[in-house]
Amino acid sequence: MHSGCSRSGGLRRPCGFCGGGSPERSPWPVLDWEDAQIAALEALGRTDEAQAARWHWFEQTLMETYLRDYLQQLPAFEDGEAEQRAIDFVAARPDLVEALSFLLDWPTGLNRVAQVIVQRHGELNGAHDELFDAAAERLSADHPLAATLVLRCMVDFALTNRYSSQYAAAAGHLHTCQLLSSRISDWGEIPPHEAYLAAIRSTHARKRGFWSKARPLGL
Repeated sequence: MHSGCSRSGGLRRPCGFCGGGSPERSPWPVLDWEDAQIAALEALGRTDEAQAARWHWFEQTLMETYLRDYLQQLPAFEDGEAEQRAIDFVAARPDLVEALSFLLDWPTGLNRVAQVIVQRHGELNGAHDELFDAAAERLSADHPLAATLVLRCMVDFALTNRYSSQYAAAAGHLHTCQLLSSRISDWGEIPPHEAYLAAIRSTHARKRGFWSKARPLGL
């Protein structure tokens, strides 16, 4: 691995670069400047520093282009390890939505999406329905438990917040959970479908608008 790519962020700034150093720094990168910096470092043959910059800005922004460029510069026997390190870094991000958004788009990220959802399902917020709809669709074939947890969080969000406009979609999600349940052999600590269904029937029994959508689906 190149010496300049530590996760500690030990990015060496080039001396006198572009007329005396970087512009006024802020917590967020001025990406055009950073891209120009990386290109200049490469042109000067300062490959390790260019790689360190790519990794640094990947950590700061989670932009795929920095990671792709970083991996492309590595020898073939190192890129797999570096990619796994990047996925580990993203999966541990405090912002779960940010982590899942990246991993869903990354070509080899789906298995890790499933793991992260199961491990951190208590952090799921059903307000992010567009992201979670996409996640459930992608996960349903090979990761039915993770897909179920994503669908449940959207059901819970609609019912807890009394969002009647979302009741039809929530009923559809609950029906999908029922279909997925037959393919889940190990629920671990997650309540199985019938237990979950009984719980929301008890907690949300008075939400007739929802149940009027759910009953025709056999729920």
